[in-house]
Amino acid sequence: MYITRHVNIPDEILRAREDGKLVVFAGAGVSMGPPSCLPNFPQLVKQIAEQCAEVFNERKHPAFDEYLGELDIKYGKVNERVRAIIGRSDSSPNILHRDISQLFTADNLRIVTTNFDRHFSSAIEKLKAEGHFDMLPNEFSAPALPRGNKFKGVVYLHGNIAQDAEELIVTDTDFGRAYLSEGWASDFVRTLYSSDYTILFVGYSHSDPMLKYLARGLRIRKNNKFSFVSGKEIRKGKDAFWSSLGVGVISFPTSKKKNKGEFFRLEEAVSELARQFNMGFLDHTNRIQSIAKAKPPIRNEESDYIQYILTRVDLAKQFCSEALSYDWLEWGSINGILDSLFSSKSTELTEIERALSNWLAEIASQDTSLKTIKLIASQRKDIHPEVVYYLVRALVHKEMPKNAENDCILSEWLMLILDNSRSRIVYPLEWVIDILEKKFSALNKSLVLTVADFLFRFVDNRQSSVFEDLVLHDVKPLADDNTIKEFWQRILKSRLAELSGDLLTMITKKFVSIFNRLKATGSVDENWDHFSVMRSSIEKQESAREESIDLLIDILREAIDFQIMNSDPDRLLHYYNWKHSKMPLLERLFLYCVKKDDYYSNDEKVNIILKSDWLFKSSLEVEVQAILTESSELSHNTVLSLEACFADKEKEIRALDDGEKKRVFYRELYNRLLWTKESKNSTDYVNNTVTRIEEQYGFKPSTEVLKRGVRSYPVTFVSPKSVDELRRMPFPELIELMN
Repeated sequence: MYITRHVNIPDEILRAREDGKLVVFAGAGVSMGPPSCLPNFPQLVKQIAEQCAEVFNERKHPAFDEYLGELDIKYGKVNERVRAIIGRSDSSPNILHRDISQLFTADNLRIVTTNFDRHFSSAIEKLKAEGHFDMLPNEFSAPALPRGNKFKGVVYLHGNIAQDAEELIVTDTDFGRAYLSEGWASDFVRTLYSSDYTILFVGYSHSDPMLKYLARGLRIRKNNKFSFVSGKEIRKGKDAFWSSLGVGVISFPTSKKKNKGEFFRLEEAVSELARQFNMGFLDHTNRIQSIAKAKPPIRNEESDYIQYILTRVDLAKQFCSEALSYDWLEWGSINGILDSLFSSKSTELTEIERALSNWLAEIASQDTSLKTIKLIASQRKDIHPEVVYYLVRALVHKEMPKNAENDCILSEWLMLILDNSRSRIVYPLEWVIDILEKKFSALNKSLVLTVADFLFRFVDNRQSSVFEDLVLHDVKPLADDNTIKEFWQRILKSRLAELSGDLLTMITKKFVSIFNRLKATGSVDENWDHFSVMRSSIEKQESAREESIDLLIDILREAIDFQIMNSDPDRLLHYYNWKHSKMPLLERLFLYCVKKDDYYSNDEKVNIILKSDWLFKSSLEVEVQAILTESSELSHNTVLSLEACFADKEKEIRALDDGEKKRVFYRELYNRLLWTKESKNSTDYVNNTVTRIEEQYGFKPSTEVLKRGVRSYPVTFVSPKSVDELRRMPFPELIELMN
């Protein structure tokens, strides 16, 4: 994230601060600027050498700690001299001490410094007095150090001037004790580097003598350590030093302004970072509003700021409520902010992704052109189901004039929504009907049929069965019964004049397609299907179920009734397709039409049953009964054909050895003979056969209207298999046993 125009802070630093996992490791460079004005380590060594009347040569004495050790042996009191130089009264905390401290709150402050001054402690005390901290953090000084992987507060790794001078880590002997013989400093550093903290080095250069000790263990864990490095060092290729230690480089330019210090850009970046970390919701809101008023493109730091706040739920929602122009949506698409919204993944969206989805939908609902649709289409990916929800909701609540131009835009949106509603649907399907009914000035036929094709699409919800090798197929339309009913009442019913033929073709194809799929699995056959077995009649009845499949059958019936009423010649094509479908439901629909349509004479109606060999087809029983009982005054030839069919059937029954089966089949024959008598087409053969069957089996005419569904006849049967054996039997063997 570009925190300023010149400095880009890695996201790892921002996340670590948000998670309370940030550690700042401060070196001598932090205390060099005014009003601190303290020397770095080479300068410190030079001043001590001068006090001892020695000439310090950095090339001759590259190991500063060893040189100080030599001075201590020769002149003594080197540690006291260091404490006096660092502790001079005119040195006070500078802006870096203050701003680094403000990167934290009191309960997650973690600052480690190798400096001897106590300017961090002084800066924190002043910030507490100003109300930034509600309490002072812990303070640790060498050698009494905490564990590096579990601490809070300020750690003076090499001691500080408030301690006895001998406890400061200055000479090679001191460093040997801290990092080798006693090892308390090395233990702290090692456990810190291997922890889950993210470490930010400030105030160190590649040539810093302290790094000889601090670098040990830096490679323990990578990707959790970063350092500010000046542009001057980078130009010299010294950034490679940091990279070799597994430390990420954060570059900053050195300042050339006369009234600014050399490290002004570093101070500016840390100051801005502290300011943003301490911004309240109102501060963020003001900045968001200021940025949102302008149109993209925006400066790097503003762009990165927006991407940063989009990682916080409260600020993401605020941005989405302010940046409501298409330009911002386009900017979000270019910068990858919308990428996670274009996926068919089944996982739920995060709260931030939902805010972005609502933002996308809000801008889309205000777009009077096709720009937003084109932007979505350019993603060339599926839209996440929850995003589709927000888009549909926005269209439902959108207020717009009803005219042809807006109809075209709405149509494009509906097509986009339907195309992205194939896997998982999380919005109420009634919303699609609301859009059709309330938002369009005029509905075109193709749009309505497209929506019908979508709502009436069959879904196979496979379920397990008590039989180990059997899968049950719960087939239903995508839309539930209430949605289909609403769609029929509000959209389709009044448009049958233009839609009836297309609806008949569409729904028929859907039934045939799913029937053939189920037939391939052995779940249905030409004598039985899921769709009509529990349907008592094709006619609408008060007691009829109103499940979604029944409502589709009702729509088929209403559409064909409309064509029959208007003598539409196209109805004969549908008759032909249904008659030859080999699907029980459609065969029943055909017989329903045959009975109702005056296009057929009574003789033609009965002969259709006979020539199709449907007289004794159990799945068509209700419709066969209706035609036989109402087809009076049949011709002599038709009556003879009926008698021949009855005689052939009885001949088949007599050939059976199973007495119970004979009884069942005689009942079916008996019923059809009675239906023929009822239509006043009775003959001596019919009357005599009825009497003989009644005498032989004791059958009597039933007063109940025959209905489709499960029927029972009195039989005596004992299963040759136990319940457990039946459950373990393969399905084909079970069917064979039942036959």
